[in-house]
Amino acid sequence: MRVIGVMHFQQFFGSLMLLLSTGPDGRHNGGRVRRKESGTNMATPSQRLRENVPGQFYVTSECIDCDLCREAAPEIYRRDDAIGYSVVHHQPATPEEEARAVEGMEGCPVEAIGREPAPVMD
Repeated sequence: MRVIGVMHFQQFFGSLMLLLSTGPDGRHNGGRVRRKESGTNMATPSQRLRENVPGQFYVTSECIDCDLCREAAPEIYRRDDAIGYSVVHHQPATPEEEARAVEGMEGCPVEAIGREPAPVMD
């Protein structure tokens, strides 16, 4: 059995983390996974994917296709095979769906899911 040196392990681990944060088109969002505080939303609205259905929730091109949002709320998020990212294919219609959509948004490791403020009713 061959023993891997510490330096080789660090290089391997760094490469693995970069690979895990790389989207299907080779983008790697700076090679880092950003963390956020619960309840915050740091998605970049200008990078909203046009494949999202119109509405409050959206996925941006910062998506790394990790599948966490789809696991949390498969009725809200799905993978668009043509672009290789998750998109919102159904906006929440019930409080339960909204809670799962928020769970998917908060679970996103790169903050690629955004939520526009709810419209104000007069």
